[in-house]
Amino acid sequence: MFTNDEIKATLYTLLKDRGWSVNKLAQMANLPQSTINSMLHGNKEYYPSIPTLSKICDSFGITVSEFLRMVENEDRPEPTPEEYRILHAFQKLTWEERKHLLDFLEALNFVNRE
Repeated sequence: MFTNDEIKATLYTLLKDRGWSVNKLAQMANLPQSTINSMLHGNKEYYPSIPTLSKICDSFGITVSEFLRMVENEDRPEPTPEEYRILHAFQKLTWEERKHLLDFLEALNFVNRE
């Protein structure tokens, strides 16, 4: 499953690469600009429907499959051995322990760093 942020990042990359505005994409895809804005700027998670995504991809001249491959590979480096160790250890924790660990990391400013 892809996250909303990964979909947004891919859309922003495609817009930037073509020098398009949100309005231009909406026109090219024959979609309301509010639909594109909801995808890119909405406060809630917004996953486009297949027909909407298909129109957007057609506008960019790519298939939905190509778009999803772009989303999947968007600047996602292979985890390091240390990251795998951390993930493996995290998975062994109880929900309570996970919460404490995340609170601790936030206190150290390691999580949600801008």
